[in-house]
Amino acid sequence: MFRSVFARSFKSGVLLNVYKRQYAFVRERRNPESIISTLTSTKITTSEDWEVVKNKIFNDFNTIKPSNIDAVVLTNCINYKHYDLAENYLEYLKKSGVEYNLATIGKIFKLNFCTQNESKGKDSKRNTHETLYAMYEQVKGKYGTLDSITNEHVIMGLSVTDKWEICKDILNEIKLTCVPNSIAYSCTVKAAFQNGQFDYAWNLLNEMLEKNRKPNNMCYIAYIDKCIEDKSISLEKLFEFLGDNDLICDWELIQNLRKYFQETKFVKITQKGLCTGCKKVIPRIDLSDEEFDVLKSKIFERVIVGKDVFRNTSPSELQLFQKMMNKNINYDVVIDGLNVAYSAGTKTSAFVNAHLLSSVVRYYIEQNKKVLVLGRTHMERWPKKYFDFIRANAEIFLTQNISKDDPYLLYCALHAGSNAIIVSRDLMRSHVYLLKENHHKRLFTRWLTQSQHQLVKVLDNGDVIIKKPLPYVETTQKVDGYWHLPYYTVENQESVNWMCLKLK
Repeated sequence: MFRSVFARSFKSGVLLNVYKRQYAFVRERRNPESIISTLTSTKITTSEDWEVVKNKIFNDFNTIKPSNIDAVVLTNCINYKHYDLAENYLEYLKKSGVEYNLATIGKIFKLNFCTQNESKGKDSKRNTHETLYAMYEQVKGKYGTLDSITNEHVIMGLSVTDKWEICKDILNEIKLTCVPNSIAYSCTVKAAFQNGQFDYAWNLLNEMLEKNRKPNNMCYIAYIDKCIEDKSISLEKLFEFLGDNDLICDWELIQNLRKYFQETKFVKITQKGLCTGCKKVIPRIDLSDEEFDVLKSKIFERVIVGKDVFRNTSPSELQLFQKMMNKNINYDVVIDGLNVAYSAGTKTSAFVNAHLLSSVVRYYIEQNKKVLVLGRTHMERWPKKYFDFIRANAEIFLTQNISKDDPYLLYCALHAGSNAIIVSRDLMRSHVYLLKENHHKRLFTRWLTQSQHQLVKVLDNGDVIIKKPLPYVETTQKVDGYWHLPYYTVENQESVNWMCLKLK
């Protein structure tokens, strides 16, 4: 009896505690701005005011404890750009004799970075530099090796001081355990540009791309500022970097360029590649034979086989595939069979799937193209009329239903040559990632964007509507002295816009 009552009571207590925690979590999540509202709705002039505010936060947020309150307050002040309030809180902590933990120390360094950026370095004080450096030395002496997050915050804070070169060592320390984040890299690059260490900065930017870290605009803006300061520094090096790596500018960078270079125009690039501003035609950028061979080799090595041949296929299936490739048939078109078949939806009937694929096959053979279709073995159960047509007019390679067929698709298209067409709506992003090296990723993206056809629809009369690639690459490039920079607006991160400018 006692055990039964105790069990029920214990269970009820546990459930009540779970409910309370869930309710508190939902309550906090519902109003993410309530902490900053608490901080800004009260006039804070004394230490007593801060005590009142802290107690209110403790009462309203049960996940906030004395151990994390300082970092939470600073984080909110920083995120909402109430830097004076953050400085006020630090003064309160100093008067109270509070010993900073690592989380709070990290926010102090981040705050210094933000305030210096806000003031463009005008409020930079040497005693602040020395204080930050002394804090870093003290923490380093106490803890020895710091965690990567604290190190990244330290980099932010020191990068805007005359002790910025320490950031190089801290960055290398982070690399021992993980890949530094973009902000740590970018702060170091920015500082290097500002202090004239251009080779180091460019090397670090290239390293960032190899590590899948996107450079922050602060890197580019720091370089632009140096170009304005010293006319002997070539701005074209920045444009070449953007173009070589197929990086699309954003609106902030475009606005900074316009601020310094008056001869800029927002233009349109027509379907044929004609710039409406300078009237120049942007050329097609093809891969060289050597680049194409390297890409083909890497696709087979990294995407099809990978570290484990059983991951994407079976050894016997791979052998059959290689046998087919050894026939040396020069296919003009390689079709992703299921991608085309399911273009009207994955829940459509086998009749519709087969009709769509056979229509696309007919579209290309009527242009006297040699067609290869990649698909799955279950396609053999499609309506005989359509599948027989496909088999009679195209080479077919069917993988097992448990295999991944898109790696084969990629290799077939590459094996067919640089002028081959690949028909699929798949952007192959997962395969880009497997290529590892940034150079190979860029080659892959350029090849795919200029080789890929996408089925739009098949009309009732049987006509096939295909979306074909643009005859140019959407990347920064120079044509007869005019630079063309693609960019995204704040509102639209999908459609590319263009700016045309000419450097004197």
